[in-house]
Amino acid sequence: MFTEEDLLDGFRIGEYVVLPKRHVIRRGKEEQSPEPKVFGVLMSLARRNGDDVSRDELIDEVWDGRPTADGPIARAITQLRGHFDDRQRPYRYVQAKHKIGYHLVQPVALLDGNAEAQAEREDSALWQAVAGAAIAILLALVIWILWRPDVDATDAIGVLPFDVASDVSGDEHIAVGLKEELLRALVRADGPVIKNGRVRYPELDVPEIADHLDVTVVVSVTLLRDGENLEIAWRAESGRDSSLIASDSVRGIKGEMLELQRMLVASVMNGLFPGARQELITESRPTGAGIESYYLGLYAIERRGEPGNLMKAIEHFQSAIRLDPRFGPAYLSLATAYALLPDLENAPLEESHRLAIQTIEEGVKVDSSIADASGAIYGHVYHKQKRWKKAEEAYQRAINARVVDSNAFNWYSRMLASVGRLDASVEEALKAQRIDPDSAIVNSRLAIAYAWIGDSANAAEFFERSRYLGVRGSTHLLANALFLVRIGQLESARQLTTAGVRMQGANTDWIDPVFAAFADPSRRDDALAALNAVADTGQLSPQVEIVVRAMLGDTDRALDIAELLNSPGEMFEIDLLFVPETKPLRDHPRFETLLENLGITDYWKSRGCQLIEDSVFCDQRPDQKL
Repeated sequence: MFTEEDLLDGFRIGEYVVLPKRHVIRRGKEEQSPEPKVFGVLMSLARRNGDDVSRDELIDEVWDGRPTADGPIARAITQLRGHFDDRQRPYRYVQAKHKIGYHLVQPVALLDGNAEAQAEREDSALWQAVAGAAIAILLALVIWILWRPDVDATDAIGVLPFDVASDVSGDEHIAVGLKEELLRALVRADGPVIKNGRVRYPELDVPEIADHLDVTVVVSVTLLRDGENLEIAWRAESGRDSSLIASDSVRGIKGEMLELQRMLVASVMNGLFPGARQELITESRPTGAGIESYYLGLYAIERRGEPGNLMKAIEHFQSAIRLDPRFGPAYLSLATAYALLPDLENAPLEESHRLAIQTIEEGVKVDSSIADASGAIYGHVYHKQKRWKKAEEAYQRAINARVVDSNAFNWYSRMLASVGRLDASVEEALKAQRIDPDSAIVNSRLAIAYAWIGDSANAAEFFERSRYLGVRGSTHLLANALFLVRIGQLESARQLTTAGVRMQGANTDWIDPVFAAFADPSRRDDALAALNAVADTGQLSPQVEIVVRAMLGDTDRALDIAELLNSPGEMFEIDLLFVPETKPLRDHPRFETLLENLGITDYWKSRGCQLIEDSVFCDQRPDQKL
C-alpha cells in the first residue's frame, strides 16, 4: 500500500498520468482537473494499488468521517470513470466489488524524478496498456461464455422501477401495477429475498445499484407503448459483475392487460427459475375489467403525500372492487387507504377505522389468502385505539404473511416506538428498509427511529437518504430539525422548523425567540412568552409544543400537552414521550399516571418491560411468538 507521500511526485494508471501536486489527470497533451472529492477518491484507490477500499474508508478519507449517503460516493465514482473514459462495461479502470467496495483494475506505477518528462518518455509504451486491456476484455468474454450465473435461494433480487418509453403520456400507472404483480409473483417459499427498488439510479452501474439495494440480482424492465400495442422487455443482471442472467420481452395490447400481466410474470419466472412451478399467492385474480382501476389506485396511493391522491386512490380501488368483487388485493389496498384517512386528510377517526375494518373483512371473505396480510390494517386501528397487545398480535400476523409489504414493518415500528421500545422500533424499521430500500416513507421512518435512540451517524445518513428520495411532510421535517438542534446545527434546524410549521399552516412567530434561547439559555423567558402568545391563539401544534416546552424547562405545561393523548386517537406521536429531549417529562411525578392511562404500563407488564435509566428493556423480543 502506497502512502500519500509516495504518490505526490506522480503516478501512471494505464494510459493516464496523475499529477497530485497539480490536481491533474493527463493523457498525452490532454489534461483534466477533477473535482476535489473525485480526486480524493482517486488518491484513496491509488494508495491501495488494486486492493479494495471500502465505503467506510472512503468516508473517513475523503468526506472527513462525516455521515455520507451512498449517492455522493457513487456519483464520485461515476465522475472518476468519466475522467478515465471508462463508461462501458467491463470497466477498465475502476471496478466495484459487491458489498466490499471499489478498486483500480490497472496497476499504479510510481514516477521518479521529473514526472512530466517521464510521462512523455513513457507514451511510446502505451500499446502495452492497450493490449492488456484488450486481453482483459477477451478474458471477460470467455469467462461469461463458460460461466453463466444462476439464481437460487441464497440470492436477493432487486426489481427497479419500470422505464416507461411511450408515445402516449399517462402510462405510469400501468408500469406501477405490472411491477406490483411481478413483485408478488416473485415471492416464493424458501426462495430469494425480493426487494422493491423505487429509483432507477441512471448514474450508477449494476454492481453499484446491487450494492445500494443489497441484492445479488438486478431486474430492469422497459415498457414501450405504440398506440394500443404494448411491449415489455426485461433483463436480469448479476450484481457482482453485470453479466446477463436472463432476458426476454412480451407483447400485447392495452385492452388485454390481464393477459399481458400473465405473460410478463411467466416470462420472468421462467427466466429466473427455469422449471419451477409458479406458486399461487392469492386465491383470486381480477377478471380484467377492474385491473386498470386497480393499477390507477396503486399509482395514486404510492404518491399519497401529494394533495388529493389518497382520495383518488380510494375511488379507483372502489371501482376495481365493483368491477371485480372477488379480487382480494383491491380490498387490502382500499382498507389501507381508509386507515390513512385520519392522518392525511383529517377525516373522522372512528368512521375511517370502521370503513377500513369493514372493507378488510369483506375482502377476507372472498379471498382468505389475504387474511394474514390484513393484520397490518387491524394493527394500525388497534394502535390508534391504544390497544397495544392486540395491535402487536395483529402486526406479527402481518409481518409473517406469505407476501409482506414494507408498510407492515413500518407501522409495527411506529407502534413499538409508541410504547417506548425504541431499539425494537429500529429493528422493525430496518426490516422494512431491507425489502423496500428506496421507499421515501421507510427511509424517513428509519431516520427518525435512529434519531430517537441517539444514533447520530445513522440518523444523519438516513435523513440524507430521505431528502434524496424526496420525503415530504411536516413530521419528517420537524424530526430532522430536532435532530439538528441536538447536534448543534441551529440555523439549519431553524430553517427546517420554519418549513415544517408553515406546512402545518401554523404560526411561526415563536420560532426565532425559541432558537435564540437554544443558543443563549438566558433568553428562556422571552422564548416562553413568545410560545405562550402563539399557543393562546391555538396556532401551535401539540406535536411541537410538548417538545419545545420540555427543552425550555416548562415541564408542567409540557405534561399538560402530553395528557391530550388521553383523548381518542393519537393527538401527536406518542413516541415523543420517550425521546432524549423530553426526559424532564419522564422524571415528573405525573408521568407514571399518564403511562397507566395510555395502557402502556399494562403492555409493559405483559411483555416483561421495565423503564431502566431512561430506556425500556423487555424480556420478550418483538419477533418472539406471543
